[in-house]
Amino acid sequence: MVVTSDPRKPERFLVKRCVRREGSLWELRGDNEEYSTDSRSFGLVPARQLRWVISPRSLRNLR
Repeated sequence: MVVTSDPRKPERFLVKRCVRREGSLWELRGDNEEYSTDSRSFGLVPARQLRWVISPRSLRNLR
């Protein structure tokens, strides 16, 4: 899971799953395939645009 800026509205953040990598580009997908705004609508995302990586380990600190 990652947090990235919405390519259409940079002031808005999106939380998405990383499903595939091509070099330094990532394919991001949302959970709701029918309604999600993700790489199917805005294409691959450069790694430099990924703001945060969310992992099970980082979530442990919130408990």
